[in-house]
Amino acid sequence: MTKANVPDALPFVDSLVTLEMSGALVREVLEQGFTLERCCRTRSCRGSDGAAPPASPGRGG
Repeated sequence: MTKANVPDALPFVDSLVTLEMSGALVREVLEQGFTLERCCRTRSCRGSDGAAPPASPGRGG
């Protein structure tokens, strides 16, 4: 996949952020996306203080 292919794969009009990632990390992200697993395993998906993000309104939290 190249930057030119991204709009075809993800046809959204929002801002686009690019990151450099290893193949292993890309695979992990894709595999996680195809599962129902939504648990944060790393600090990177938590707030700067390490706390989990707040629950969304209307979703039992």
